Amino acid sequence: MIIGARTVLHAEDPPRARAFLRDVLRLSAVDTGDDRPVFGLPPAEIAVHPTEPAAGGRHELYLMCAELDDTVAELTGRGAEFTGEVTRQRWGVLSTLLVPGLGPVCLYQPTHPTAQDLAPGAGVTGAHTVLFAEDADRARTVLRDVLRLPEVDGGGGWPIFAAPPSELDVHPAATGTGQHEVRLVCDELESTIRELAERGARFGGAVSLRDWGVVTTLLVGGLGPVTLYQPTHPVVNQD
Repeated sequence: MIIGARTVLHAEDPPRARAFLRDVLRLSAVDTGDDRPVFGLPPAEIAVHPTEPAAGGRHELYLMCAELDDTVAELTGRGAEFTGEVTRQRWGVLSTLLVPGLGPVCLYQPTHPTAQDLAPGAGVTGAHTVLFAEDADRARTVLRDVLRLPEVDGGGGWPIFAAPPSELDVHPAATGTGQHEVRLVCDELESTIRELAERGARFGGAVSLRDWGVVTTLLVGGLGPVTLYQPTHPVVNQD
């Protein structure tokens, strides 16, 4: 069964980005080897947004808080920098956090219903991942009917899905790529493949063994390929 999700951030300077996640955001972490930490995310949710075919596969990570002003003040006191003015959108009050070695990340206080409860007070207490899909409705159907993620109506019939316990990894990338990736984590790959296939899931390619896990590719209709794997590395946010 699926027990977790991993967001991979591709950063120009991973050590600086990791130091920020550890020292400023104060995310919990485990060492997966070679002094490479993986960070636990606070309760996370997933939304699927429509996009043009040429822009498919682009994903974004938003950080959520219960009180934006207090959180900005708290993070600033730890050395964080923000850019631009605080703005109000129909879905929340937001600011832009500058993550060294990575770039800008939206921090916001949601006014939409959330799939996970946010702890009160200052601090980053949630994460919101946006998946950009050529056919958002098809992709949402897979999240709902195949992966069976719980959901709430974020407003106007727009579903937001509760993610399983989630973690954050930082990989090196060329300057300016800004591409992020979402992977699904399972406890046992073969049985998870059978379970999802019975619900109509399709997979691409053969199962392979990597240095970080046993891996396959889940084909999400309307979205594209998503890595599904059984990790051989230590994981965060798992009992």
